[in-house]
Amino acid sequence: MKKTMYWGFGIFFLILSIFMDDYVIGLVNFLRNPFLDAAMRGFSSIFSRLIMFLLLTFLLFYDRSKRRWIIPWWVTYFVSLAAVYIIKLAISRERPDAITLIIADGFSFPSGHATAAFSSLPIVFRSFKKMKMYWLTYVSLIAISRIYLGVHYLSDVIGGALLGLATGILILKFFTIKK
Repeated sequence: MKKTMYWGFGIFFLILSIFMDDYVIGLVNFLRNPFLDAAMRGFSSIFSRLIMFLLLTFLLFYDRSKRRWIIPWWVTYFVSLAAVYIIKLAISRERPDAITLIIADGFSFPSGHATAAFSSLPIVFRSFKKMKMYWLTYVSLIAISRIYLGVHYLSDVIGGALLGLATGILILKFFTIKK
């Protein structure tokens, strides 16, 4: 029941965020400054998904007891990116008409960066309990950076986060049931 309620809230916030998209883009343009510009470019660099993928792979490989989670992590990561690609083609939402700080191509919904980042949470929460809040902060900054840089709407990021979490949870369940 509790999990259903959380997913319900997530879907509610996704729908609500659609009505807030333009407001958030305007607010972000107002808040921009050189320090945040540089920080958000760093979190959203072209390598951020690769760095996250390799970092989590390394952390899982480093601890022998956690190596069994490498394959589920890889499957989660690649399935989530495949899902993003399919959904982007199906929905074909244009990117925000905003001043962007980086170049981004393709469609907007859902955010691939947010999806990939949030797909890692179930593995991290299961394997690295002491790192949960640090990793949640890290992936949240990746997602927020996409809005800040003007290449995604708030709803793109929330949709990506929900898609990533759902993918991560389903793949993790598949690998734990299979065991």
